[in-house]
Amino acid sequence: MLASALDCIAQPLIRADRPEMKVGDTWMTQGSERNAPNRELTTFVKAVYADKFVLETGRGQLQTYTRDWNVTERKTGDTVSFLATPNWTFYQFPLEVGKEWQAEWETDSARGKNRYKGKTRVESSEDVTVAAGTFKAFKLRSEAYYTGYSGGYLYTGRYTQTVWYAPDVKHFVKSESETSSPSGGGGSYYNSSSYELKSFKLVQ
Repeated sequence: MLASALDCIAQPLIRADRPEMKVGDTWMTQGSERNAPNRELTTFVKAVYADKFVLETGRGQLQTYTRDWNVTERKTGDTVSFLATPNWTFYQFPLEVGKEWQAEWETDSARGKNRYKGKTRVESSEDVTVAAGTFKAFKLRSEAYYTGYSGGYLYTGRYTQTVWYAPDVKHFVKSESETSSPSGGGGSYYNSSSYELKSFKLVQ
């Protein structure tokens, strides 16, 4: 029986279907960005619709996602701080190792309006240990190039993100990203982030 249990634990993930969100599902992540070295963020599902769901953060920001976990809008009160059309395409369920896809989208934020063209690949299935525990996860890597226009200047840039998505959590358990723009009227730009799941609670 012990050998059977160990074999079960060692089995890699085969497939992850689109998660079914429930109002009250909650995740807390911890990590850092260039200008925020120690950061914790709590988000919970506030509403679920046929084609989207809405998260609320502990700071009162509302974040709207497609049912495939791709962000379309962020706002605080009536002020929209970020828009993505048709969405910031990162996930495409079901997930399976070797699956890849390409997408194009546009964003509008404080940094200006950007046009992205990127691709994502499910690279592997791994066991990942973070503050919240050890989870079986799919490793996804995305690379996108963008052009933008702000303050009368045209700029270009590159964005990469690697995420370990755990079906049992319905969320990533680890995320790393980098954004760089070597040209533009305001000079070069660089930012990086690293986050991991600290705790979570799923509604049964």
